[in-house]
Amino acid sequence: MAGLSDFGVRDFGNVLEEAGACRSGCVLFDFSFMSCARISGPGSRECIEGLQSRPVTGMQPGEIRYGVCVGGTRAVRSDVTVWCMDTDSYEVYSGLRADIERAVSMASESTGVMDLSCETFVFSVQGPSALRSLGEFGDTANLGQLPYFRHREISLAGVACRIGRLGYTGERGFEIVVTGDAEADALYTALAGKIRPAGLDAADILRTEAGYLLFCNDCRLGCNSHELGLGRFDAEQPVRRRYRRVFFHSDRLALDSPYSAPQSVASPASGQILVTSASRSVVYGGTVGMGLVLASDPPATRFGADVLGIERVRTVRNRPLFDPDKRIARGNW
Repeated sequence: MAGLSDFGVRDFGNVLEEAGACRSGCVLFDFSFMSCARISGPGSRECIEGLQSRPVTGMQPGEIRYGVCVGGTRAVRSDVTVWCMDTDSYEVYSGLRADIERAVSMASESTGVMDLSCETFVFSVQGPSALRSLGEFGDTANLGQLPYFRHREISLAGVACRIGRLGYTGERGFEIVVTGDAEADALYTALAGKIRPAGLDAADILRTEAGYLLFCNDCRLGCNSHELGLGRFDAEQPVRRRYRRVFFHSDRLALDSPYSAPQSVASPASGQILVTSASRSVVYGGTVGMGLVLASDPPATRFGADVLGIERVRTVRNRPLFDPDKRIARGNW
């Protein structure tokens, strides 16, 4: 779409500065690669629970829930957010196009499914000054009271949109949904005029620092939700855990660009970590990353990580940005 210059852009010239700006102020992301479907009707809840593994019973209009999509072997393939719009009416957002295509295939007499991807654009303002910065574009007086994982309608820069409070960088922030090409172009242009744009590499660094999965990297071994630390979002009973996900840090390594595991990976050996993603860190210094170790390995603080060119990495348990329960972003407004 003309005017949305950062769609698919990995960086704007300095990835670390972009990530640092998010930690100290705020940045603007374009996540319009997301796919979206409106699911409505008496069978909508059954459809959504067939698409992803978290129950949506009891959701109220304005509520957002996080869920994971799994395959026939219970291997996690993606995550979604479910936005309750009204009674028996929801919108589902996924970074994996196949999830929305599957939702469309599940339409029935009792369930209407509309693919809204082509007309829906998603921007995100993330960082501790996100609320203050958005105040320059509209009446945000009540936005500071918007609970985590809730959404509401709002007008920004004269454009009607929907805003949800989501902090997937580990910081305070918002996700902004707007419908229509011209409307999205106008809103992005206004926001980018005052808020620094950031690319997808910066988003990967921020997510890795926060211990959040990069699904394109961290799901290549076919792990189930419990092995990836996402069991709380899976209604199925725990299955046998072969692996355990760990977060690691090394001050002896400074990556020039984010690392991701090859498409084909093998199970880690005992005492070794299968590094799935890693990046230079603006919070910890050095390099941080995520990986998998054998569940049968005793708890340890150091694992071999030859793939990064160093003998050992240190696992980290105290992660100030980490929010596995999706309950609250770091800090108050």
